[in-house]
Amino acid sequence: MVRHALRGRSRVFGRSAACRVLAAGLLGASAAAVVAAPAEVLAQETDSAVRAFSIPPQGLDSAMSAFARTTRIQVLTRGATTRSVTSPGARGEMTPEQALRAILAGTGLVAEFAGGNTVTVIDPRVGLAGTSTGGNGETIQLETITVTGGGKGSSPKDLPYETPGSVSYISEEQIERFRGTSPGDIFKNAPGVLSGENRNSGAVDVNIRGMQGVGRVPVTVDGAQNVTTVYRGYQGVGSRTFIDPDFIGGIEIEKGPSFGAGGTGAIGGIVRMSTITPDDILLDGKDFGGRVKFGQGTNTTEPVDGKRSQMNPLGTGFTSDDIERPGVLDPTSGSGSAVIAGRSDIIDFVAGYSRRIAGNYHAGENGSGAAKDVGPQTICGGAGCQTYEHYYPSAGLTPYLPGEEVLNTSSDTESTLLKGKLKLGDGHTLDLGYSYSQSEFGETYPTGLTSPTQTVYQGILSNSQLNSVTARYHWDPSTTNLIDLRWNAFRTSLEEYSRQSNTGLVGVGKWVDMTGTDVTNTSVFDTGLGEVSVQLGGSYLEEATGPTEDSTWWIPPPREGERWQASGFSFTQWSPTDWLTLDNGLRYQRFRTTDKLVYDAYRSEPRSGDAFDYSFGATVTPFDGIQLFGSYKEASRLPSLLESSGGFLLVVDPNLGPERAHNWEFGVNVLRDGLISEGDHTGIKFSFFDNTIDDYISRKWTGSILQLVNVEQARFQGLELSGRYEKSGFTAELAATYYTEVEFCRTKSTCMNSSLASDYATNYIPPEYNATLTLSQKLFDDALTIGGRVSHTGPRAAAAETPASGAAPLIAMINWKPYTLVDLFADYDINENFSFELSVENLTDIYYVEPLSLALVPSPGRTIRVGLTGRF
Repeated sequence: MVRHALRGRSRVFGRSAACRVLAAGLLGASAAAVVAAPAEVLAQETDSAVRAFSIPPQGLDSAMSAFARTTRIQVLTRGATTRSVTSPGARGEMTPEQALRAILAGTGLVAEFAGGNTVTVIDPRVGLAGTSTGGNGETIQLETITVTGGGKGSSPKDLPYETPGSVSYISEEQIERFRGTSPGDIFKNAPGVLSGENRNSGAVDVNIRGMQGVGRVPVTVDGAQNVTTVYRGYQGVGSRTFIDPDFIGGIEIEKGPSFGAGGTGAIGGIVRMSTITPDDILLDGKDFGGRVKFGQGTNTTEPVDGKRSQMNPLGTGFTSDDIERPGVLDPTSGSGSAVIAGRSDIIDFVAGYSRRIAGNYHAGENGSGAAKDVGPQTICGGAGCQTYEHYYPSAGLTPYLPGEEVLNTSSDTESTLLKGKLKLGDGHTLDLGYSYSQSEFGETYPTGLTSPTQTVYQGILSNSQLNSVTARYHWDPSTTNLIDLRWNAFRTSLEEYSRQSNTGLVGVGKWVDMTGTDVTNTSVFDTGLGEVSVQLGGSYLEEATGPTEDSTWWIPPPREGERWQASGFSFTQWSPTDWLTLDNGLRYQRFRTTDKLVYDAYRSEPRSGDAFDYSFGATVTPFDGIQLFGSYKEASRLPSLLESSGGFLLVVDPNLGPERAHNWEFGVNVLRDGLISEGDHTGIKFSFFDNTIDDYISRKWTGSILQLVNVEQARFQGLELSGRYEKSGFTAELAATYYTEVEFCRTKSTCMNSSLASDYATNYIPPEYNATLTLSQKLFDDALTIGGRVSHTGPRAAAAETPASGAAPLIAMINWKPYTLVDLFADYDINENFSFELSVENLTDIYYVEPLSLALVPSPGRTIRVGLTGRF
């Protein structure tokens, strides 16, 4: 158990798609030969070495996972409900073939070794189309299951519960089921993960355990980064990554510092997104086909330039006109996408186009955050008395009334995706991809919306254009475990025009170019003292930014400069026994920034620096399916392009140095079949984390200018729990986070449970606690899935500091009240080709403001979505 789990740690991300493609090819090629075989193992070419097996009687899935971990042989399984099947296990000295024969004894399944390190286990009743004839002669569609070992990848939904350390996985099914109104809604089921400015931008700004912004949490799509840092007035900056969830096939999240590729500077964590593959599109047994999706939603209104929020102030309260909100079932937004895909022994490809249009959404009408209408009210003054039909003694959390259209929240996004995978033989593959995305979206300039009594106007929309090119090469020959070589390269170009005021001006246009590459190789070998896995690699990232030629500004232009960063890294795992694995990570990194701002008063001198990082950890497996893990990671984030170049009213401390994170984590994983009752499948992860960042980079007000400086420390400590339980079509998923300590320290003696005045982190503070519970049940031979999600968000985990001088803090704290949301969903497979989806978000129509906002923008009220998906 330990060997598989820890070897997988260094190779776990980005593997699931490749495993599914390999599974489909192997199953199609071998099914015909196996149908007529007896219920025994048909050995062709495999390792015949005798080794010790100690696999007790248990569920068949768990037994095959243990076999895969012990032998490093990939097991691909096609069979009928294998989780309800019990295996007698395998104990003693034997060959892998003999061990697998013992594991399958009495199950009625057969297996075929396909050579090297792959074996396919198939129900002998399964035909080429993947169907089985039952005892009454009817045809039953069988589930395809992948069980893998030896670092080749695991079932993605089980990934968090077999990886020592904090990781989360978000599947395409979860993305579609909880698509939401904003791109950041897709993270709501991941514990400890939020998206900043979720209701006031067209992008994501991921916060992991309180760490956010300027490179602390990189986000990649197929290995490519695109990030822009946008000036938000006195409210700070937003670090935006643009994505289109319509083409995201899965998301893997690593929390805390990473010592793998792409982890340079990622002291908060890293988010790795993968786009869809042919396996996400094609029907079973087909090598060419397509998918078409259509959807409609409610609760939006088309933007009208110049429209203002309705709340009108009086000396004693507020009045408003009637709220015009669409009917609960009126379709007011729409989406559509078309994708074609194909695969062969030589090439796989995907080509798709999507479009999603939504107007300004409406806030909810219930909850303590909304202003309260006390009905008709007569107000008398010097000019006489007047009766108002709607009267509010005080404002709510924001200037918007219950059910009111929230201005500047519309979006119109279209995307194109082209990708292909060349299978070059002898373990060589080359993936090439191109994506284009264009988005027009509304946003409120945060400086103009920090008080619930301010007036808001509908302004000109912001827009962005993103081009991304990726190349990924992989060589994993079956003849040796010393080579598992991966090389990635990407180029992204982003242009964005974002609003810089609330008077209708678009403001500054800027461009960002990023070019990056990384190469890694993982070698696994046995020694007289146990198995060792060594990953060696290097990475290089170059970025440049500046104002567009046609942009205008009423303040000096945004940052203009260049930055490069290079690193070399290693990650080693050693298993001296079957129950213990030790690991160690190393990284050296260096950077240089050149400031090209045209204004001499703010331009800084070229900056450079380096850092050395390390980690160590241990995993103990006292019983099969149970892991105890602990780690210490010391990692650095060198100053970003934003922090090492000047800007309007902002200078950089000449002595500014890197942040240095000290991350402790301890936890337990449980992944068992039959834990509570026969036939169930349970995964549990519980962890304690303590992330202390020395020399935290903070912004301060000097009395005349803003300056970026290192302060003594920032600290985020807490507990995290996630779990998944499955039985007989019922699934329960839980995710919860609780912060035991959040503090910032200017000096060692001045620590406080509060952010620092004028610092960007003022609105990076996460909730003290939040929890999400999702329940679902499959019915009618799994054709129908119904379910719901309940989520609760608590108060801020830390307050905001009041300036000692009494001057304005320059960043206003955007507060929220605790809230509870209920969402419902249903998916129905009409037939093999068509499925219908229904979701109701914010069922109880709660009026609330989300954490990590830079402006007082309420979130969407009750929204109903319907969708139809066709596969051909």
